[in-house]
Amino acid sequence: MGESWVPLTGGRRFVAGEGPAGCSRGALPFFQKPLFVVENGLGAKDEPNADGSIDDDYRIDFLRRHIEADRDAATFGVCLGAIQAGANVVRVHDVAGFAQFLNGYWAVARPQPRRAFVALGSNLGRRMDNIRAAKDLIAEIPLTCVSNCSRIYESEPAYEERQEPFANAVIEIRTELAPLILLDELMKVEGKLGRNRTASAKPNGPRTLDCDLLWMEGEIHGGDKLRLPHPKLGERDFVLVPLEDLVHDPARFFRYEGVDVKEPEERVGHVTQELGTL
Repeated sequence: MGESWVPLTGGRRFVAGEGPAGCSRGALPFFQKPLFVVENGLGAKDEPNADGSIDDDYRIDFLRRHIEADRDAATFGVCLGAIQAGANVVRVHDVAGFAQFLNGYWAVARPQPRRAFVALGSNLGRRMDNIRAAKDLIAEIPLTCVSNCSRIYESEPAYEERQEPFANAVIEIRTELAPLILLDELMKVEGKLGRNRTASAKPNGPRTLDCDLLWMEGEIHGGDKLRLPHPKLGERDFVLVPLEDLVHDPARFFRYEGVDVKEPEERVGHVTQELGTL
């Protein structure tokens, strides 16, 4: 038979193609070895007779299909347990149904972590200590890890210039969280480090910590709470310069993602010096 496949999250798929006689072969990257699903179902009569009568063959077929449906549900669970235990041959009657079931299970049970960038900034208190503490707290967010860090840079204040210079950095993370849930976690990190988000706080004013979710792989958001990619990413020198430590040619990378990246002389919050490592 010809090859057929069902798409999976993160590019994973189950392939039903030609295998040994009587078998359908499924390629699953998790096992690094072929999985053969043996199909043993019989043909089914789907309609009553032309005159509307129902003969014994139809009744038997009707009962057989219902029994098989119950049996297949139990078989799927048994086969999944066998695969997790290392089996590379399982026997099912409904190959297509089992492929769909298996794909859905892997998509939920083993989601692919996605890449994201988070910008960190501080100009109150011990700026570099605040940024380092933020990195450590972000690493404790569930289903999230810090995979890379830029150096820490000092930059001119942007938007509101009458304040102290900022210390800035960008971290690269891998996360299984949805963007809005991740944003809530980042705001909790800000709160733990003393960020004032009350009405008395001055917009774009001094802060102990600012965490901005800049970009997440495969995500575009345009809501009131979150916009991705970050709408001001392309104009901020204090973001684009640290990103050079993490991405080859970030201007080109984000232009490809649809971001209007300004030339250095047109940006705000220009980096003035390197402060140290994160």
